[in-house]
Amino acid sequence: MDRAPIAVFFALKNESGYFEDRLKKTSCVHANGFRIFSGTLGKHAFLSVVTGAGESAAGNAAEAICRIHQPRLVISAGFAGGLAPELPKHALFLPNEFAGTDSADWEKERLSLFSRLSPEHLPTELRKETRFGGRLLTVRNIVTKTEEKRELALKYSAQAVDMETRRLAKYCRTQNLPFLAVRSISDAAGEPIPDDVQTLVNQKTTAARFGAAFQLLLKRPGSAADLYRLYESSVASALKLADFLEALSDSGLFDFLSENFYPPQEPEKLLSA
Repeated sequence: MDRAPIAVFFALKNESGYFEDRLKKTSCVHANGFRIFSGTLGKHAFLSVVTGAGESAAGNAAEAICRIHQPRLVISAGFAGGLAPELPKHALFLPNEFAGTDSADWEKERLSLFSRLSPEHLPTELRKETRFGGRLLTVRNIVTKTEEKRELALKYSAQAVDMETRRLAKYCRTQNLPFLAVRSISDAAGEPIPDDVQTLVNQKTTAARFGAAFQLLLKRPGSAADLYRLYESSVASALKLADFLEALSDSGLFDFLSENFYPPQEPEKLLSA
Protein backbone atom coordinates (compact mmCIF):
# COMPACT_ATOMS: atom_id res chain seq x y z
CA MET A 1 0.00 0.00 0.00
CA ASP A 2 1.26 3.50 -0.81
CA ARG A 3 2.07 5.71 2.13
CA ALA A 4 -0.88 7.88 3.16
CA PRO A 5 -0.54 11.60 2.37
CA ILE A 6 0.03 14.55 4.65
CA ALA A 7 -2.94 16.92 4.31
CA VAL A 8 -2.24 20.66 4.56
CA PHE A 9 -5.34 22.85 4.91
CA PHE A 10 -5.33 26.49 3.78
CA ALA A 11 -8.27 28.89 3.72
CA LEU A 12 -7.30 30.75 0.54
CA LYS A 13 -5.31 30.15 -2.64
CA ASN A 14 -2.97 33.06 -1.95
CA GLU A 15 -1.85 31.21 1.20
CA SER A 16 -1.18 27.90 -0.54
CA GLY A 17 0.23 28.89 -3.94
CA TYR A 18 3.96 29.05 -3.20
CA PHE A 19 3.87 25.73 -1.35
CA GLU A 20 2.06 24.10 -4.27
CA ASP A 21 4.67 25.46 -6.68
CA ARG A 22 7.26 23.29 -4.91
CA LEU A 23 5.33 20.04 -5.25
CA LYS A 24 6.18 17.50 -7.94
CA LYS A 25 3.94 15.05 -9.84
CA THR A 26 0.95 17.28 -9.24
CA SER A 27 -2.75 17.06 -9.99
CA CYS A 28 -5.68 19.29 -9.05
CA VAL A 29 -9.39 18.65 -8.57
CA HIS A 30 -12.33 20.73 -7.36
CA ALA A 31 -15.03 19.07 -5.28
CA ASN A 32 -17.73 20.02 -2.78
CA GLY A 33 -16.73 23.67 -2.71
CA PHE A 34 -13.03 23.17 -2.03
CA ARG A 35 -9.92 22.52 -4.11
CA ILE A 36 -7.43 19.67 -3.69
CA PHE A 37 -3.91 19.95 -5.10
CA SER A 38 -1.84 16.79 -4.71
CA GLY A 39 1.85 16.15 -5.25
CA THR A 40 5.11 15.06 -3.67
CA LEU A 41 7.86 16.92 -1.86
CA GLY A 42 10.93 14.84 -1.18
CA LYS A 43 9.78 11.40 -0.07
CA HIS A 44 6.39 12.57 1.22
CA ALA A 45 3.02 12.78 -0.54
CA PHE A 46 1.00 15.92 0.19
CA LEU A 47 -2.54 17.14 -0.29
CA SER A 48 -2.90 20.92 -0.34
CA VAL A 49 -6.55 21.68 0.39
CA VAL A 50 -8.02 25.17 -0.09
CA THR A 51 -11.19 25.16 1.97
CA GLY A 52 -12.49 28.72 1.92
CA ALA A 53 -12.50 30.99 4.96
CA GLY A 54 -14.08 30.15 8.30
CA GLU A 55 -14.48 27.22 10.68
CA SER A 56 -17.46 25.72 8.88
CA ALA A 57 -15.68 25.53 5.53
CA ALA A 58 -12.52 24.15 7.13
CA GLY A 59 -14.42 21.55 9.12
CA ASN A 60 -16.47 20.33 6.17
CA ALA A 61 -13.34 19.97 4.06
CA ALA A 62 -11.46 18.15 6.82
CA GLU A 63 -14.23 15.62 7.31
CA ALA A 64 -14.44 14.87 3.59
CA ILE A 65 -10.68 14.73 3.02
CA CYS A 66 -9.98 12.54 6.04
CA ARG A 67 -12.79 10.16 5.15
CA ILE A 68 -11.72 9.75 1.52
CA HIS A 69 -7.93 10.19 1.57
CA GLN A 70 -7.15 9.05 5.13
CA PRO A 71 -4.10 11.28 5.75
CA ARG A 72 -1.51 10.34 8.35
CA LEU A 73 -1.06 13.96 9.46
CA VAL A 74 -3.17 17.14 9.25
CA ILE A 75 -1.51 20.57 9.11
CA SER A 76 -3.45 23.82 9.46
CA ALA A 77 -1.44 26.44 7.55
CA GLY A 78 -2.15 30.02 6.58
CA PHE A 79 -2.10 33.61 7.72
CA ALA A 80 -2.93 35.00 11.15
CA GLY A 81 -3.30 38.38 12.74
CA GLY A 82 -0.86 39.16 15.52
CA LEU A 83 -2.22 39.85 19.00
CA ALA A 84 1.05 39.79 20.92
CA PRO A 85 3.50 42.66 20.33
CA GLU A 86 6.42 40.20 20.36
CA LEU A 87 5.15 38.58 17.14
CA PRO A 88 6.42 40.76 14.28
CA LYS A 89 4.90 40.86 10.83
CA HIS A 90 5.73 37.74 8.77
CA ALA A 91 6.95 35.79 11.81
CA LEU A 92 5.97 32.13 11.93
CA PHE A 93 3.81 31.05 14.87
CA LEU A 94 3.53 27.41 15.97
CA PRO A 95 0.72 27.29 18.56
CA ASN A 96 0.08 24.36 20.86
CA GLU A 97 -3.18 25.72 22.32
CA PHE A 98 -6.34 26.55 20.40
CA ALA A 99 -9.23 28.67 21.67
CA GLY A 100 -12.48 30.19 20.42
CA THR A 101 -14.51 33.20 21.51
CA ASP A 102 -17.66 31.14 22.15
CA SER A 103 -16.27 29.10 25.04
CA ALA A 104 -13.96 29.40 28.01
CA ASP A 105 -12.46 26.05 27.05
CA TRP A 106 -9.31 25.64 25.02
CA GLU A 107 -7.76 22.70 23.24
CA LYS A 108 -4.31 21.32 23.87
CA GLU A 109 -3.84 18.52 21.41
CA ARG A 110 -2.68 15.14 22.66
CA LEU A 111 -1.57 14.27 19.15
CA SER A 112 -0.03 17.59 18.22
CA LEU A 113 3.17 17.16 16.26
CA PHE A 114 4.31 20.19 18.23
CA SER A 115 5.50 17.84 20.99
CA ARG A 116 8.11 16.42 18.60
CA LEU A 117 9.07 19.67 16.91
CA SER A 118 12.22 21.49 17.96
CA PRO A 119 14.06 24.53 16.58
CA GLU A 120 16.74 22.19 15.22
CA HIS A 121 14.26 20.93 12.62
CA LEU A 122 14.42 24.34 10.89
CA PRO A 123 17.22 26.14 9.04
CA THR A 124 18.92 28.83 11.10
CA GLU A 125 17.31 31.83 9.40
CA LEU A 126 13.82 30.33 9.59
CA ARG A 127 14.40 29.33 13.21
CA LYS A 128 15.09 32.94 14.15
CA GLU A 129 11.71 34.00 12.74
CA THR A 130 9.63 31.29 14.44
CA ARG A 131 7.73 31.45 17.75
CA PHE A 132 7.34 27.99 19.29
CA GLY A 133 4.29 27.58 21.51
CA GLY A 134 1.40 29.79 22.50
CA ARG A 135 -2.35 30.15 22.03
CA LEU A 136 -4.11 30.72 18.72
CA LEU A 137 -7.60 32.22 18.91
CA THR A 138 -10.14 31.36 16.21
CA VAL A 139 -12.79 34.00 15.46
CA ARG A 140 -15.64 34.48 12.99
CA ASN A 141 -14.38 37.60 11.20
CA ILE A 142 -11.09 39.29 10.43
CA VAL A 143 -9.91 41.50 13.29
CA THR A 144 -9.12 44.86 11.71
CA LYS A 145 -8.76 47.29 14.63
CA THR A 146 -5.74 47.47 16.93
CA GLU A 147 -8.04 48.16 19.89
CA GLU A 148 -9.91 44.91 19.28
CA LYS A 149 -6.62 43.04 18.98
CA ARG A 150 -5.55 44.30 22.40
CA GLU A 151 -8.90 43.32 23.94
CA LEU A 152 -8.74 39.79 22.50
CA ALA A 153 -5.15 39.33 23.64
CA LEU A 154 -6.06 40.28 27.21
CA LYS A 155 -9.33 38.36 27.38
CA TYR A 156 -8.11 35.08 25.87
CA SER A 157 -4.36 35.19 26.60
CA ALA A 158 -3.77 34.54 22.91
CA GLN A 159 -0.81 35.49 20.75
CA ALA A 160 -2.51 35.40 17.33
CA VAL A 161 -5.91 35.10 15.69
CA ASP A 162 -7.26 33.18 12.69
CA MET A 163 -10.61 31.88 11.40
CA GLU A 164 -10.14 28.10 10.95
CA THR A 165 -7.65 26.27 13.14
CA ARG A 166 -9.68 25.45 16.24
CA ARG A 167 -12.20 23.46 14.19
CA LEU A 168 -9.42 21.47 12.54
CA ALA A 169 -7.69 20.84 15.88
CA LYS A 170 -10.90 19.60 17.49
CA TYR A 171 -11.70 17.33 14.57
CA CYS A 172 -8.23 15.77 14.64
CA ARG A 173 -8.56 15.17 18.36
CA THR A 174 -11.82 13.27 17.87
CA GLN A 175 -10.17 11.16 15.15
CA ASN A 176 -6.87 10.60 17.01
CA LEU A 177 -5.04 12.16 14.08
CA PRO A 178 -1.64 13.86 14.50
CA PHE A 179 -2.02 17.59 14.02
CA LEU A 180 0.19 20.65 13.56
CA ALA A 181 -0.69 24.32 13.09
CA VAL A 182 1.58 26.92 11.53
CA ARG A 183 0.60 30.52 10.91
CA SER A 184 2.47 33.37 9.27
CA ILE A 185 1.67 36.73 10.85
CA SER A 186 0.21 38.85 8.04
CA ASP A 187 -0.54 41.88 10.23
CA ALA A 188 1.17 42.67 13.52
CA ALA A 189 -0.63 43.54 16.75
CA GLY A 190 -0.21 47.28 16.28
CA GLU A 191 -1.15 47.26 12.60
CA PRO A 192 -4.76 47.99 11.56
CA ILE A 193 -6.05 46.58 8.28
CA PRO A 194 -8.82 47.97 6.04
CA ASP A 195 -12.35 46.89 6.91
CA ASP A 196 -12.89 46.06 3.23
CA VAL A 197 -10.63 43.02 3.51
CA GLN A 198 -13.45 40.93 5.00
CA THR A 199 -15.48 41.41 1.81
CA LEU A 200 -12.58 40.11 -0.29
CA VAL A 201 -11.98 37.10 1.96
CA ASN A 202 -15.66 36.13 1.88
CA GLN A 203 -15.57 35.62 -1.89
CA LYS A 204 -15.51 31.96 -2.89
CA THR A 205 -13.50 32.21 -6.12
CA THR A 206 -10.54 34.17 -7.47
CA ALA A 207 -12.80 35.76 -10.07
CA ALA A 208 -15.21 36.88 -7.37
CA ARG A 209 -12.34 38.40 -5.36
CA PHE A 210 -11.15 40.31 -8.43
CA GLY A 211 -14.69 41.57 -8.92
CA ALA A 212 -14.95 42.64 -5.29
CA ALA A 213 -11.57 44.40 -5.51
CA PHE A 214 -12.70 46.24 -8.64
CA GLN A 215 -15.89 47.38 -6.92
CA LEU A 216 -13.82 48.53 -3.97
CA LEU A 217 -11.57 50.60 -6.24
CA LEU A 218 -14.61 52.24 -7.81
CA LYS A 219 -16.08 52.99 -4.40
CA ARG A 220 -12.83 54.13 -2.77
CA PRO A 221 -10.04 54.90 -5.26
CA GLY A 222 -7.59 55.42 -2.42
CA SER A 223 -7.91 51.72 -1.58
CA ALA A 224 -5.42 50.90 -4.38
CA ALA A 225 -2.51 51.54 -2.02
CA ASP A 226 -4.13 49.40 0.69
CA LEU A 227 -4.70 46.54 -1.74
CA TYR A 228 -1.11 46.66 -2.94
CA ARG A 229 0.23 46.56 0.63
CA LEU A 230 -2.01 43.58 1.36
CA TYR A 231 -0.74 41.85 -1.77
CA GLU A 232 2.90 42.41 -0.78
CA SER A 233 2.21 41.15 2.72
CA SER A 234 0.41 38.04 1.47
CA VAL A 235 3.30 37.17 -0.85
CA ALA A 236 5.85 37.44 1.97
CA SER A 237 3.68 35.40 4.35
CA ALA A 238 2.93 32.70 1.78
CA LEU A 239 6.63 32.34 0.92
CA LYS A 240 7.43 31.92 4.62
CA LEU A 241 4.81 29.16 4.91
CA ALA A 242 6.24 27.37 1.88
CA ASP A 243 9.76 27.62 3.31
CA PHE A 244 8.58 26.16 6.61
CA LEU A 245 6.68 23.24 5.09
CA GLU A 246 9.55 22.37 2.79
CA ALA A 247 12.02 22.52 5.69
CA LEU A 248 9.87 20.16 7.76
CA SER A 249 9.53 17.75 4.85
CA ASP A 250 13.32 17.64 4.54
CA SER A 251 14.01 17.48 8.28
CA GLY A 252 13.00 13.90 9.01
CA LEU A 253 10.35 15.04 11.50
CA PHE A 254 7.62 13.20 9.60
CA ASP A 255 9.51 9.89 9.57
CA PHE A 256 8.01 8.67 12.86
CA LEU A 257 4.52 8.74 11.35
CA SER A 258 3.02 5.37 10.52
CA GLU A 259 2.38 4.48 6.91
CA ASN A 260 -1.33 4.98 7.60
CA PHE A 261 -3.40 6.08 10.59
CA TYR A 262 -6.73 4.48 9.73
CA PRO A 263 -8.35 2.96 11.64
CA PRO A 264 -7.47 5.49 14.37
CA GLN A 265 -4.97 4.26 16.93
CA GLU A 266 -4.52 5.00 20.60
CA PRO A 267 -2.69 8.29 21.32
CA GLU A 268 -0.10 6.57 23.51
CA LYS A 269 0.84 4.23 20.66
CA LEU A 270 1.19 7.06 18.18
CA LEU A 271 3.44 9.12 20.43
CA SER A 272 5.63 6.27 21.66
CA ALA A 273 7.32 5.67 18.32
